[in-house]
Formats: sequence, C-alpha cells, structure tokens
Amino acid sequence: MRNKWQLRLLFSYIPVFLIIVLFIMAMVYLVLIEISKNQTRRSHEVFTNQVMQSIDFQLKAIDQLMMKEIRNNNQFRQFLQGNNMDDPYTIYEVSRDLTAIVQSTNLIDSIYIVRLSDWMVISDQQMIPNIHLFDDADYIEGMIEHLNVHSWSGARSYKGYVGSGERNVVTLVRQAPLFSGTQGVVAINVNIRSLQQLINEMSGTRFSYVQLQDDKSQTIILTNRSDNLLDHRGKTGEAYSTYTGWILISGFQESGIFDFMTTISYVWIGLILSSLLIGVYWFWYSVRRNYKPIKSLLDRIDSEELFNKQDFGIAQSRDEFYTIESSLSYLVDKYNHIEKKYAEDSVYKKNHMFLQYMLGNADSINNETLTELGFNSDEGRFCCIVVEIDQYTNFVSCFNSKDQELLKYVLKKTTEESAESFHIPNWSEWLDPLRLGIIIELQQGGSEESIEHLLICEQISKWCKTNLKFTVTIGLGNEVNQFSQVSQSAHEAIESLEYKAILGDNRIILYSEIEPKRSNGSHDHIQRIVEAIEAFKLRVEHWQTKVHEMFEGFRNDVLSKTELLRYLNYFNVQLDNEMIHLSNDIRHYWKNGPMLQLYESLDKLDDLWEVEQRLVVILQDVAENIMRINNSRIINDKHIRIKMFIEDHFSDPNMSLHMVSVQFNLNPSHLSRLFKEEFNVRFIDYLTSLRINRAKQLLIETDLPINDIAEKVGYMHAFSFIRAFKKSEKLTPGYYRKVKNGE
Repeated sequence: MRNKWQLRLLFSYIPVFLIIVLFIMAMVYLVLIEISKNQTRRSHEVFTNQVMQSIDFQLKAIDQLMMKEIRNNNQFRQFLQGNNMDDPYTIYEVSRDLTAIVQSTNLIDSIYIVRLSDWMVISDQQMIPNIHLFDDADYIEGMIEHLNVHSWSGARSYKGYVGSGERNVVTLVRQAPLFSGTQGVVAINVNIRSLQQLINEMSGTRFSYVQLQDDKSQTIILTNRSDNLLDHRGKTGEAYSTYTGWILISGFQESGIFDFMTTISYVWIGLILSSLLIGVYWFWYSVRRNYKPIKSLLDRIDSEELFNKQDFGIAQSRDEFYTIESSLSYLVDKYNHIEKKYAEDSVYKKNHMFLQYMLGNADSINNETLTELGFNSDEGRFCCIVVEIDQYTNFVSCFNSKDQELLKYVLKKTTEESAESFHIPNWSEWLDPLRLGIIIELQQGGSEESIEHLLICEQISKWCKTNLKFTVTIGLGNEVNQFSQVSQSAHEAIESLEYKAILGDNRIILYSEIEPKRSNGSHDHIQRIVEAIEAFKLRVEHWQTKVHEMFEGFRNDVLSKTELLRYLNYFNVQLDNEMIHLSNDIRHYWKNGPMLQLYESLDKLDDLWEVEQRLVVILQDVAENIMRINNSRIINDKHIRIKMFIEDHFSDPNMSLHMVSVQFNLNPSHLSRLFKEEFNVRFIDYLTSLRINRAKQLLIETDLPINDIAEKVGYMHAFSFIRAFKKSEKLTPGYYRKVKNGE
C-alpha cells in the first residue's frame, strides 16, 4: 500500500516537477528580496530618526548647560563685566568652572570665553591675554563680526592651545549676556570623534554606512565608507534636524547586488505567478486523494503560528508546498540571522556593560550574570585596578596600529593570567586607548588587610617591565562590599593615576595612600608663584631657589595633573603680565620666543622634574637676553636716561611729571606720551610701582614703622602711602608684612 501511494505520487509529479520547483524557488526568492528591501528601508528610517534625535538631545543638553552657566555663573559675569579685571583669583575660578563644564560630558572637547572689552580669552586649559595670540582667533572674530552666535557650526579644525594637536570639532557660540551680547561670547567645541563614537555605538555593523551633513551639505561624519558620493548609492534612510539643520543619511555600504536584484521587472513576477497557479491546479488534481498527510502538516504549521503570513505575501496562496517551503526557509533564515547577530554583538555588549558598571550607570546585576562572568555573588569583596600605558605618545609613535593592538591584547591577557594565578575571579576591558580596567573579586575568607590585589599589581608591573618595551602605571582603588559599588573603586583607581606627574610613572599608586595627602592649600601655592615671579622680575640673586621652592611645594603637596596645569598656567600668565611693563624690544622678544616655549613645556606633564628643568632653562635664557638687550641700548638715549632718573629719584616726594620735564627740557604732555609709547605704562603708574616694590622690600627685610617706610619711598603722608599700597596689592602694608613673615 505504501509503495503504491509512492508510485502514484511519483508518476503524478514527474511531468511538472522540475518546472514547478523552479517557479517556486524564483517566487520565494523575489518575494523575500522585496520583503527584505521594504523591511530594511523601514528599519533604517527608524534607526536614522533615532540617531538624529540622540544627536539633537546631546547637543541641546550642551547648549542648555552653556546658557545656564552664562545666566547664573557669577564668575563668568564678573569676568565679562571687567570687574577685578587683573584679579588672578577671578581668572583661576573662571578656568576651573570651564574645566568642570568640559568634564561634565565626554562629548565636549573644549570651551573658552572671550571678553570683548579687552579681547582676553580664558579656556579650560589656559588664559590668553589677547585674542590675537589664540589659534582660534580667526574663527571667533568672524562669528562676532557677522553676529552669527546662536547656531552649531559645520566640521572645522581646532587646535586649542600651543602644542596641542588639531581636532575636528563642531562649535556653538553663545553671546553674553544672552540677549544683548555686549560683553563677550562663549564658544564650546564638541569633538566630532566623540559624535562618531556615539553613532557607531548605535549602529554597530560594518555592512551599513551613516553620513552626517551640515546645513551646507558638507560632510561632518562618514562611517564605514571611504567615498563621499553625492548620489548616495544604497541610501535607505534620511532624517533632518530642525534644531541644527543637519541631515543624517544611512544605507548599505555596498549596494550593487542589492540594487540589481530589486530591479527585476514585475512582468516576470506576473508570469511566474500565472505559471505557478497552473502548476498548483495540476498538483491538486493529481494528489487530491493523497492530500490528507499534506493537509495534516499544513494544519500543524497553521496551529503553531510560526510567522505572520500576511507579512510574507501568502495569505491567499493555495500552494501548500510553497507554504511549507516558506516556513522552513523562514525558520532557517531567522536562526542564521540571530546566531550571526549574537556573535557580532556579544563582544560589544560585554565591553559596553563593563563601561557602564565602571562608570556607575548600570542597573543592579543579578547573581546569574555574575556567575556567567566568573564571579561568585553580588555580596563580597571587590576591587578595581586601572592599568595606564606610560608615555603614550611615544608608544603610538614607536608602534604601528597593528602592533599596538597586539601589545594591548598581550597586556590584557597578562592581567587576566596574573589574577588567575592567585585564583581570583576577574573581568578586564579597555576603558580607552591607554587605560585597561580590571574588576577582581577578592577571597571571601581573607582579612581586610589581605594584599592579593596588590600582589597582582606587582606581578603585572614586573612582567611588563621585563618583557615589554614600555612601562605601565597602575592605579588601585579601595575595596567595596558589593559589585554594584565597583564604580566607586573604579573612580578612585582612575583618580590615583592623576597623581602620576607628582609621584612618577612605572609604579603602583594606591588611592588609600593618596587620599590623606590631597592638598587644599591653594593660597600657599599662589603665594610661592608670586614670590618666584617677583624674585625673577627684580633680578634677585638665586631666583632659581624661589622657582625650586615653588616646585618643591607642588611635590610635597600631592596634586593631580589638572591642578598642576592650573597652577603652572597661572605662573605663565602672571609672568606675561610682568613682561608687559618692559621695553618694546624685550616685549617683542618675549612674545615671539620664551612665552610660547613656556606654554609648550606644559604639553608633556608626565614628570614634574623635567618640567622644572625646562622652565629654569627657559627663564635663564630670558634673563640673559634681557640683560643683553638692555646693555645694547645706547646709554645716552633720552628715554633710558629719563627712566634711570626716575629710578634714582623715585623716593623724592617732589618727583612728578613736571619735575622730570623740567630736568630734561621737555613739554609735560609730550613727555607723558613718549613714556607711554616707549614703556607701555603711564608715568604715574610706573612711579607708583617703583615706590610700592621698594616698600614691599622694606616691609619684609626691616622692622621700620609704616610712617618711616612711607617717607623713604617718597610719600609725604602715611595715609597716601597706605591707600596706594592697598590699591596695588589688595592688602594694607601692615597685613602684608604679617603674611610675608608668617605671623
């Protein structure tokens, strides 16, 4: 009976078997192609809109943050209004607030503020007394000139401060105050690489491309594609931002086969369908008496509801074999797609999850996930280690990209094997190009004084020193009692590495040892900076000792890299202010040489000893050149003789502009103009500075009363001296003496 049914089916299907199979395969292929195309376009449209909304959300957040700071930040307001224009503390506070804004989100590359009254620029890294010394001067002046201070720019190159590398950024400039804009502008730069990382995190595939264009159709970001064709081959989605005016385009990277297969004429589809209907009728007539097994199978497929038939275009189909083939094809394709997607996303998801836990942005983790990662439970003793490659710029220059990836892989495996050698569960991922993060679970039975984590760090450091051509510095955070608290330990480990410039590289830095030593004595550091500059300006012998005391204070007071940069920038700014009062020749020499060298010396702040040595060499060269310039000037030059006369007789109470003009047979107004042009300072201001500087020296070195000191420096009345001293130094003479004598 079984053979008879088999023979009957065989002889019924043989005449049209090959034709029907070919028609079915062609139909399935065309239908799947069309469905895939439509589904892909819909998904890409949704994806494109989501990415555009995400970019707008991030940029709006930055915009709102900047407007909030412009409205509410008192330090910004005082700086822009010119209150306490030369107050170093105001400059310091503004720089610190700008740094806090930059650190508030990883999208912000840099920020700076320009005061229109004197074109002074303060950024998160430096203070520039005049915008013409600023590398971004052309851009910001163009924005101010055209009053275009309310929209995001296209892609542009930004260097920042002297010695830094160029980065591609987009910039938003806001006027201050927000409505009038009469006091200044604030410019905030967003790193295009960070925006591209945001897009890459959302796309996560190399088979599609994403192109972001500005309002002038210029490309800002182009991922997974080397060309910039205007025809947008393979484009499947496009989104427009009403906030920025930007356009986001997405599509397939290589679309030739896709486009070719989707151009088949619907005439052929009609012919195939017609032929298929004829074949179906033939089949139905031949096997209607043997239809029950097939019908049973079809009923099973319908009862399981494997997929939505209407989505596959077979809701009205009477071809049972086509239904069976479609079901099987769908299941196979679905399985392959899921398996492939899982393989692509598993590595990214694991790294992303690691970063979220390190940053403290992840939800609580269950014990099942912890077990999969190799940990025992959420309750325990956890610790974070961060390994940082020393001298990373040298590392990049010495090794090509392939070797860098290989060495980073070796370093990661070394950390894992070091932890496993102590039978300690661990999880390690790269946080950024130069830092490797490690989460370890210490033994439950160990005491709080257990040192397994310290032994692991020592083993990693020793192995790298022996086997690699570079060294590493390791930051170690404190222990925490729950896995959900590892972000606290991670923050401590990362913060420990900020003190590498003070403590040195190629070592292990424990946060538990750093935390008690952190300094709050900013006033002492600023005082030592002022004293070092004063000694250099007055050409005091052994001024190098004052500079050494300044750096020794930095070393004794444990400071982070950010704090060091702020203090050293303050030193450079104050020294530049002192140089303004010198002659034109000296000012020209200072602006075009030593000043730039001082800022460049801060680019590599990995070793404070090297920075001190470079600074002393630069200042020695400055002192020698100033002496050479002064000696080269003709001694009988009237300007020099006038200045020397003032310096020799400034203690005379009768010293005045009229007295000098009589001495040198000059008109007082003409003398005042000549003095201003030559020395870039008014006569009365210069005379006051000589008297105040001599008074400061007498206050420190002698015990003379205030009245006697006033007479010795040229003041007939003590109250006039006190008023002039307080205006210059912001302190009374008596209080200044107490501060300097440490009382």
